[in-house]
Amino acid sequence: MKGTTISRLAMEGVSSNLIFSKVEPWTYLRQILTGSYPLAPSINDAARVLLRWADRSMYLDARSKKEQGMRVRWCVPGESKNAFGRQSSARREDFHLNHLAEHEIQKVDLMQPNEMSRRRFMTMASATYLSSVLVPGIPAQIVQDHPSIAPNDGTQYQAKAPATQAFGGKAFGPSKVTTARWLGAGGLFLNSRGTTMMLDPLLEDFHMSMIIQMPILPQQVPHLDALLVTHSDSDHYSVSTCRDLLSACKSYHSTQYVASLMNKEGFPASGHNIGETFPIGSTRITLTPADHAWQNAHPRPGQRHFDDSDACGFRFETADGTIWAPGDTRLMDIHLHQPTPDALFMDFSEDKWHFTLAGAAKLANAYPGTPILLSHWGTIDAPNFSPFNGDPSKFRTLLVNPGRMKTLAPGQPYILRRLKKA
Repeated sequence: MKGTTISRLAMEGVSSNLIFSKVEPWTYLRQILTGSYPLAPSINDAARVLLRWADRSMYLDARSKKEQGMRVRWCVPGESKNAFGRQSSARREDFHLNHLAEHEIQKVDLMQPNEMSRRRFMTMASATYLSSVLVPGIPAQIVQDHPSIAPNDGTQYQAKAPATQAFGGKAFGPSKVTTARWLGAGGLFLNSRGTTMMLDPLLEDFHMSMIIQMPILPQQVPHLDALLVTHSDSDHYSVSTCRDLLSACKSYHSTQYVASLMNKEGFPASGHNIGETFPIGSTRITLTPADHAWQNAHPRPGQRHFDDSDACGFRFETADGTIWAPGDTRLMDIHLHQPTPDALFMDFSEDKWHFTLAGAAKLANAYPGTPILLSHWGTIDAPNFSPFNGDPSKFRTLLVNPGRMKTLAPGQPYILRRLKKA
């Protein structure tokens, strides 16, 4: 195990046995600072392990309290500040807490401080101190990353999106065309002749470091006819973004499962079946199949079984053409036999629970005349985490007619046009 980083062990699920069961974190920390720990991890790794220890302690405490029939409180007061001096939402949920609340713990909305939130706050503060004070030059923001993600050790290239092109209320006004704008991550904004829709918007409060400026913030959105979500992963179903768009948004749509989560949050959500078509204004929207039930391969205690119908893609049929967003999915044969879209808004990461690079190229080349709008890349600082780190330069070399690949900046407008019939 020589040379293995602690964060890599954490990602592989080893650290709970190797570290947490044998030594207290502060003993472990002293070993790191004195150079006596055998794996010689970096301070970045130390900060991450401290966070992971806090997460695990909170989970064990919560599970114990649940077994005793107690309700568990997760959140801190809305007016408090977190370890980074930023305002905390009263109902903000970190990635791990969101999943625990869904699968393990009965959730309570507005909370008072408690031992678990205090413990995580103090641990984050300690990790921030380690990163920013003890080792100058390491940004404190590094500890916002999820503890199971390996840090940027400089060994892998991080593709970055072009500079953001911010937009505002005028983009939501009447229009004689259909305009698409990438929102960063897996998000898409459409204005189809005045009908406005967002797909998987992640506009705030993500648990990992973002390397783009958001092209628009929730409070800047004047109105939306619909907000659509492909699946429950927090980089697609952003609870805080959905909540902060509630006053502006007329309707929410997703699969039956995700709609049930939305309804629990108080969002006016409609659940749909794969293959179902429904209208939003003059746009017809159809749910397309997806294979993204990765949770079943990494089950948590008490977790529900995830079905392929819990995730989907969306095909938007507008007056100016069709744009298809397959969503996060492994390549399925049915994806290769869809009606030819006039634009393909797609993820091209190398991750095995996504298309993979080869699979993305196979899909794109099944529709060789369709423009490709890239998504799910260049947004999040995760060079060693394949779902977020697709490289457009690699993808381009695999494409038939590579000039049709559009490397849009977040917020950059793309005018949808029908393909010319051969």
